[in-house]
Amino acid sequence: MKNNVKLQTRSSIQQQEARKKLIELYKNTPLPIEQLMVNLPLYIRSSALAKLLYINELYKLIIKVPGIIMEFGTWWGCNMVLFENLRNVYEPYNWARKVVGFDTFEGYSCPTEQDGGGGGN
Repeated sequence: MKNNVKLQTRSSIQQQEARKKLIELYKNTPLPIEQLMVNLPLYIRSSALAKLLYINELYKLIIKVPGIIMEFGTWWGCNMVLFENLRNVYEPYNWARKVVGFDTFEGYSCPTEQDGGGGGN
């Protein structure tokens, strides 16, 4: 199934070519699928790793703050799963900490005058 997501990049041509090679290696991995899931760092890009580390640091900042985690605009749900996994790592017995996602699947409209936004640009 193909999607209509247009990706934007600031990567150089060399980085894009290296990414294509990495994708081919991933597609043709010799690892059994059950081993692939626990060996994903073999195929992770540095920008994706940086995002994981960033979200980990954010999570550590909220550990002592009560409440739930909410994400508005979940895209593929990756952050939701990451937050849930971090909750299990850092707070395995904090049953009050929920991870909640909300998505319109169509994008959000601009604020209107009714919203206090002064007209939707």
